[in-house]
Amino acid sequence: MRFHWSVLLILLTTSVIVVGCSNVGFDSIPKLSCSNIDISRDQNTTCFNSPNSVTVSFTFGVGDVDILFVNDNSGSMFVEQQKMAQAFPNFLSEISSLFYRIAITTTDVVATKGKFLEFVDEQNNSSGLTVIDRNTPNVSGLFRGTIQRNETRLCDLSGFNPNHCPSQDERGIYAANLAIKNGDKNFFRPGAHMALVILSDEDERSNGGKSGFPPLEAYDLPETLVLNLKNLYPTKSMSVHSVVTNDETCRQQQTQTSKTGIWPTLGYIGTQYMMLSNPSADLLALGNLQSGVVGSICASDYGAQLGNIAANISDNTLDAPKQLACAPDSKTINIVTSPVGYEKQIQYYIDYKDKIYFSKLPIGVKVTFSYDCPRY
Repeated sequence: MRFHWSVLLILLTTSVIVVGCSNVGFDSIPKLSCSNIDISRDQNTTCFNSPNSVTVSFTFGVGDVDILFVNDNSGSMFVEQQKMAQAFPNFLSEISSLFYRIAITTTDVVATKGKFLEFVDEQNNSSGLTVIDRNTPNVSGLFRGTIQRNETRLCDLSGFNPNHCPSQDERGIYAANLAIKNGDKNFFRPGAHMALVILSDEDERSNGGKSGFPPLEAYDLPETLVLNLKNLYPTKSMSVHSVVTNDETCRQQQTQTSKTGIWPTLGYIGTQYMMLSNPSADLLALGNLQSGVVGSICASDYGAQLGNIAANISDNTLDAPKQLACAPDSKTINIVTSPVGYEKQIQYYIDYKDKIYFSKLPIGVKVTFSYDCPRY
């Protein structure tokens, strides 16, 4: 397109006159300040305003991972809970070098509201703990005693009598969203990778919101989960791992006549859960989501797939990105480690979405990363 200099001069003159007379001036240009950088959940993040820039700093522990198991506790699940309990040592051995925290909630959001279950051992002795870690005595026994739900067993034995059963409206994604919203500080650590492990023989709300069943609400949606984590914990990443009815063959195996009741047990393919484990490009773009692992609830032994899930969690714990508030001024970037001396070996790159990826991180070291963002 041709443009005459006389037209350009008129436009420039006009723009000067408008700016000179306007009361808005540069106020229309978006400003960045600490007031619009949400650090309320990221307790290890600080922010300081200066006239021309904002200084942001966050600290994370290398190898920190928060692992939440969402356990389908409906009446058809006791055998699968037993398999999960038996295979847990395989899982634990793969994450033994990490600084893990583990919590369990259920798909019955009416009862648990996303809160964590108290851990009990295999003799049903109370521990008083809702979060366990590598320093907790008898981690394996506490997990096995808690993942196997007494309410599930009683429901099955009663022939699925509603008076003896938890809610049959299984909502694994909803439960995870509630847990993130609750924000238990004994579990959620800023900068730590979050791994979500969903065990269910059905989909969200049984069949993923298809006709004949209750529709999916906002908290049932995979995209809501990704956005909630990003908005409430910008420096956390997440991977989702689904031990579910993963194909038609498994679904047919899960559909069977109950031995104790008049109603058959129905299985549904876990489509919504698998969308989080094998995320699309659009879902990945919403936040700090990493690819997970899809397992089969129909497997005779869960040992191999729990080992694969744990290996994926270990990789993501060290390699997953953290969201920055801006594209930082490279001259202001500073890395401090505790203990000192690891600063020069740590490498990183920042992508076009202002996500930072670290490499060569030594497990057990605390890293503080600070940077400046321009105010305008």
